[in-house]
Amino acid sequence: GTACGFKMQINQCLLYFTPGVPSEFKEMVKTSILPEIKLSFPTLEKKLCYRLMTMGQTESDLATQIDSKLNIPTDIVVGYRAAMPMIELKLTGPELQKNKMDELWQQIKSIVANNFLYEGVLTQHGDLGLAMLVSRILLEKDQTIAVIEQQSAGVIAHQLFECEAPLVKSEIVPLFLEESKAYFLDILTKYRADIVLGLVNFRERNTEFTLIIATSQQFLKFNLRYTGRQQNRHITQKILCAIALDALRRYLENMPIIGTNVWLDLIE
Repeated sequence: GTACGFKMQINQCLLYFTPGVPSEFKEMVKTSILPEIKLSFPTLEKKLCYRLMTMGQTESDLATQIDSKLNIPTDIVVGYRAAMPMIELKLTGPELQKNKMDELWQQIKSIVANNFLYEGVLTQHGDLGLAMLVSRILLEKDQTIAVIEQQSAGVIAHQLFECEAPLVKSEIVPLFLEESKAYFLDILTKYRADIVLGLVNFRERNTEFTLIIATSQQFLKFNLRYTGRQQNRHITQKILCAIALDALRRYLENMPIIGTNVWLDLIE
């Protein structure tokens, strides 16, 4: 490429400028910038960062619980990043404090256990982390899945497909699905699916919807209401998708299907 990389110092700040092309940027950082920074700051202390994802609690509620129950040293920091409908929680500190951080991390995981989704980073695409986890569990358990959607308009199936889940059927149904039990049982038989996940009958007026998990042995049906702030359709689809995938994860791991969620009411 023709874009150059250069550096300059302004007062006590050393600035590096790179091309925007990713391959050129990465090469320049790897071969020039990072080696120079390491030479300039040889005693720079290494940092550790532990990460997990939660859903169903507000950032302020999580912070209140953690701050009230833990005595965290000043050189260790708890951080939060909201990515609706999930919140990423991070514990960052110096490598020398690893033992203390390990202890705090176990305590934090215990505090957020009811809202815990997964630990670490499962994928570079944040929206697919939960879908990646569910896909892995399905593959480990050798379970195929069919997905029936309405308001989410294929988003759930798309995310599972992107994560190479054993998806055998995906369908978008009309606004209201009559005789849902017979319909889902027919899908199980016709497509030889082990599980059918359904997110149907969304009602815009009161944000109620129906979540269904069907197998040859069980037909689980939950009428739910989302009580969080009104969002645009795209964000609403992400929220519903996360609720459905989390319910499927809980089913696969033999947990209560509907977890603790301040934005979700179980109608029946």
